[in-house]
Amino acid sequence: MPLSTPDLARGTLRLHLRGQPHTVYLDTLTRHLLDEWLQTRQQRWPASPNPHLLITTHSAHHPALPPVSYCALRRAFDQTMITPRQM
Repeated sequence: MPLSTPDLARGTLRLHLRGQPHTVYLDTLTRHLLDEWLQTRQQRWPASPNPHLLITTHSAHHPALPPVSYCALRRAFDQTMITPRQM
């Protein structure tokens, strides 16, 4: 998902699914968490060339790398005891 995807002013994400544009409307909690993540991302990696919304310390400085590996996401979910499907 590109960094330009979220629109916090409107509370939406603009995605392309199966080649078609889709708008996802964010609930209040998701909007708040996304806003916090964007602030953290800007503070930690202000000059990151990686265009993806979700990045890690490793991928922040390498635009050719995938944004977040499966292992990084899995580790984050393991710490919360919630599965992606439950979320």
